[in-house]
Amino acid sequence: MLKILLLCSLLVNFVLFQRLTTSDQRQGILVLEVLDGDTILLDHDVRLRLRHVDAPELEFCGG
Repeated sequence: MLKILLLCSLLVNFVLFQRLTTSDQRQGILVLEVLDGDTILLDHDVRLRLRHVDAPELEFCGG
């Protein structure tokens, strides 16, 4: 079961990587806003939260 899941994951990653590298439109990712210490807002309303970054939230002390 684990081998099938790993194989499917690798296949999906390969297809997505091929699609991103062959696209002429996509030259990079635009960072629109830094929401707090570990979360940023990218283009197309994508929120990216950085893992293993211990930053306080804005509403708490030190944020």
